[in-house]
Order: sequence, then structure tokens, then C-alpha cells
Amino acid sequence: MAQLADYLNSSEFANGKTIAITPLRAASQLKNPKASGSDIVLNIAFDENNEIIGYIGALPHKVNDIKCAWNSCWWVKPGTPAQISMKLLFMFIDNWGKKVLFSEMTPHTSKIIEKLGFCKNLTTFGFRGYFRFPLAEVLPQKKPFLKPIAPLLVLADKTLNFGLNLRDVLIRDKCSLSIEKTDLLNNADDLFISKFDMHSPGKRNSNDFNWISQNPWLIEPENAQPRISNRYYFSYQTQRFETAWLRFFDKQKQVGLVAYSIRNNSLKLPYVYCEKEYAYEISNYFLTLLKTDKRITSLTTFHNALTEAFKQQHCFLYKLTIPKYSAISKQLLSECKIDSPIFQMGDGDAIFT
Repeated sequence: MAQLADYLNSSEFANGKTIAITPLRAASQLKNPKASGSDIVLNIAFDENNEIIGYIGALPHKVNDIKCAWNSCWWVKPGTPAQISMKLLFMFIDNWGKKVLFSEMTPHTSKIIEKLGFCKNLTTFGFRGYFRFPLAEVLPQKKPFLKPIAPLLVLADKTLNFGLNLRDVLIRDKCSLSIEKTDLLNNADDLFISKFDMHSPGKRNSNDFNWISQNPWLIEPENAQPRISNRYYFSYQTQRFETAWLRFFDKQKQVGLVAYSIRNNSLKLPYVYCEKEYAYEISNYFLTLLKTDKRITSLTTFHNALTEAFKQQHCFLYKLTIPKYSAISKQLLSECKIDSPIFQMGDGDAIFT
């Protein structure tokens, strides 16, 4: 951890074709309330020309007071021998005594971790609903040959979405719960969270969440540092990134606590704590948000009760069931004594981006 500042001030960072971490992420790592100065949060592989050809990161964490780490980024330069990639992975595992976790893995990474046999792999399924047309975003990604007509797709989105204004007028605000919006959590929120996270390896409290809120990993383009984005292979800048927490009350009784984030035109619910019987009411609130914020095209959640609630809503243009691949090492699972681990969408470093 202490060497992060040295790396940021090094010639490798200043002049290298590739960088292994951004200043935003490094500053955030140094303020992690569950980290210590001796933690190893980054391993880097260099070639004979002292250029970076791979790196793997760690996000220090604790589960039931047991020190561990989430994997946070794992990249190797295309064409690099596979043994470099695997050596980085084994270094990460050894650094943390096999007490590691993985969140939001790609299917390929999930298969690698599963084959190694030292983790319990879990696949959970969530909901993604498209509230407006996202042709300009989705089609070029799936069909790269459509990129030259991107301006036409933008025009198509604007035309089609203008026609949805009538639908939005017909959607009534149906959430009967009282709502408080906040950027920071407190001890009362910790008590509420504790009712729901008994089986969560990603247990976080107000200190953790406030650190996350105050130390984002994304920045808007006008505030970005030059020569960062084109040398870093993970998220650094984005056109729009907003986060907040919502407390839901039925009269004076708190019945829900939800973190939401808006990145560009996507609304996500990375952390949800709520009574099951209030899930549909809470889903109604987010429908109102979708209706009023015309820039948002989609909503995503992996919370079981909210997933079922959104599936019952009839105003989405298209609904998808999407997988989330997570894993926890058997060593950590044994020590933390969680029999049936449950992962949230924001676990690991997902909530930062």
C-alpha cells in the first residue's frame, strides 16, 4: 500500500505506454477503512523494456473481522504468454493467504477460477429493463459494422423516445412511502443494514459506504487528467456519474435503504436492503425516477425481491435476465462461517463504477 505513491511519482507512471492504476483509484485505496499500510494492492508485470505487460489489483476487505481482499482488475497485454496472467493471479492469491473474493467476473474468468478449484463459485441472476430505446448504445457494440451510422441511430433513438412521452404521462407516481435522500450514512443505517446482511461476504457499514461515496473512481471529462484514459484499460472517465442513498419509511418505520448510481444513461441499484413486502412500492419509486429523468434508458438490479417486482411492471420496452458471476475462496468461506453466501450487485469494486 505504501508503495502506491512511489509508483504514481515514478518514471514508469509518467512515461509508460500503460499504467496499472489511476490517481483516483490510488487515492481511494489509501483511504480504505479496512486497509492497512502493509497490504499489497497491486502486482505489476514488466517486459525487458520496462513496459507494463500485465497487472492485478486487490481491494482490501474484512468478513466477520477476517482480513481478505476482492480482486480488482486483472489485465495482460494481448499476445502475452498465458503463464504471465496466471502468475499474476497466483501472486494475488498468495498475497492474501487464499482469503480472496471475486465479483462481476466475465464468464471466461469465472471458468478459470472454477477450474482452479479453490473457490466456491456462485451465479446469481438479476433484472435489466429498458425503459427507453438505446439503439445508438447497444447496436454498435453487438454489430461493429453499424458504427459508421451511429448518428442515424442517435436520431432514431430521439425520434422513438419522443413517442414514449405519452406513456410517461400515463405512468402515475404510485410510491406511498416517505423517502429521504442522502449522500452519507450513519449508525442508524448500520442497525438497519445488520438485519439483512448475515449471509453477505460483502458486508459493509456506514464507514465503508461513506468512504466509497467520497472517493469515486470515475471522473467527468472536463476534470480528467490528460494521458490517463488512453493508457489505462479500465474505467476512468465518463460523461455522467451520480450516486446517492435513499431511505424508505412506512409512516415512522424504516422499511428500505437503497444505493443507486447513474452512469451515463444506465440506472443501477448496487445495494438494496429492504423488507420483501415493500419491494413493489420501492420499485414504483424508481419507475418515477425513470419517467422524470429522460436521459436514463435502462435499470439493473440483482436484488431478488426487487427483480420480481420489476418483472411485474408493464412499462419496460424490453426485459432481460442477466447473470452475475462471483466467487469466494473456500479458505475464507470456512473461516468466516457463512454457510450460504449472498452477493450484492455492488460488491467488490463494482460500486465504484
